[in-house]
Amino acid sequence: HKIILYVAIVLFSLYISYDSIYIIKRTKTCNESNVNKYPNYPMESFQIFIDLYNIFADLLQLQLLGNI
Repeated sequence: HKIILYVAIVLFSLYISYDSIYIIKRTKTCNESNVNKYPNYPMESFQIFIDLYNIFADLLQLQLLGNI
């Protein structure tokens, strides 16, 4: 069970870096072109928040498993 939690932590860490790179890329394309395709910053920020929440929940489960 602990191995699955470690894999999930690494996976969600990769999701955070992917989401951050995606936001930066969308910001650059928005600034370069005058097309009305604005990034949805609240939704993209919410995805990063969800990834952080999942990492926190997995770390909490690991701590609880360590104490049992």
